This record gives sequence, structure tokens and C-alpha cells, in this order.
Amino acid sequence: MTVDLGVLIGIVVGVGGLIVGCLGYFFNRNKQLREEVQASAKIETTLTHISKGVDDIRVDQKASEKHMAMVNERLTRVEESTKSAHRRIDQIKGEINR
Repeated sequence: MTVDLGVLIGIVVGVGGLIVGCLGYFFNRNKQLREEVQASAKIETTLTHISKGVDDIRVDQKASEKHMAMVNERLTRVEESTKSAHRRIDQIKGEINR
């Protein structure tokens, strides 16, 4: 049983092509997987930064709300003091006009 040299070369080339094709597929699959993992990590990092920014904004907002409450309280005291001062001034005017 003799194998023709052309057939033998064809089989070797065919098997070699199959091996090269499989290796190329596996390497490209790993490269694509790495790219997807990198993109996912980048998105996750961005979301973490956004979350921290939102937390910072919330803290700042709470501080502003506390400050506004304090200012409103002081304003109320000033208004009461002014009202009391006007009463005393009116009383003094009444005493002077008698």
C-alpha cells in the first residue's frame, strides 16, 4: 500500500492548517475576553467615582440645610428683637409727647 506523495503533503498541510486555525481562534478569543474585562473594569471604576461624587454632594447638601436652619433661627430672633425695640421706641415717644 503506497501513499501518493501529493496526498501525503495534502494531509499534512490540511492538519497544519487546522492546527493554525484552532490556535488563532483560541488566541483571539482570549484577546477579546481581556478587552471585555478591561472595559467592564473601566465602567465599574467610573461608576464608583460617580457614586463617591453623589455621596459628597449629599454631605454638602446636609451641611447647607443645617446652615440655612441656623440662619433662619437667627433671623427669627432678630425680627423679634426689632419688634421689641419698636415697642420700646413707641413707648418712649408716647412718654415724650405727654
